[in-house]
Amino acid sequence: MKTLLIFLVSCVGMVAASMPEFPVNRVNNYPGLKAWFKEAAHTVAAFEMERTMPSGRVLKSRGTFEFRRGEGMMWRTEHPVRNAMVITPETLLVYDARGRELRRNSLKGAAAARYTGLFMNEMKPEDMKQLERAFTITSRADTQAACLVVGMKARHASNDLRWLLFVVRRGMLEHVYYESARQGMTHVIFSKVRLSEKLPTEPFAVTK
Repeated sequence: MKTLLIFLVSCVGMVAASMPEFPVNRVNNYPGLKAWFKEAAHTVAAFEMERTMPSGRVLKSRGTFEFRRGEGMMWRTEHPVRNAMVITPETLLVYDARGRELRRNSLKGAAAARYTGLFMNEMKPEDMKQLERAFTITSRADTQAACLVVGMKARHASNDLRWLLFVVRRGMLEHVYYESARQGMTHVIFSKVRLSEKLPTEPFAVTK
């Protein structure tokens, strides 16, 4: 998914204990990943996020996540503060609790935006080739448990996103783990996931 993406020192033990092992098999074909992207064209879920900054400070938040393939994603935080962040392949927008725009940043030309934009599209072979220039991508599929684990490790030390791991179970996005040089380590848990192949026509609801 990629600025998206656009999304633990004292808790490393806890996260490491719960985080699946990084898959070791190189991705040669993407049927499971492509099938999930097709079914999850529109995804809405509740999220809980825990992030440990490089300073050691632990931040926790919860709210609602919405993904629209080809358009962008929204993180609407409800605790500890109410706000919303909308990320498109070209722009990052931040809103306050009343839906007033606080910040608008252009993401054109940013590497993170380029990767996030690829995740927001349909995961075509050419998209995967672009991602593989920057990341080593591996996957593990457990058909019995209906679980897909995909890992990405940065090929270059200059990349802010060092690694990312996400878990899809029974077609539902369940966990995302990642480490950023600037933001530290993050674990996101998704619940109450709803999927649709049909995209809504109305804009993102930045207020509840």
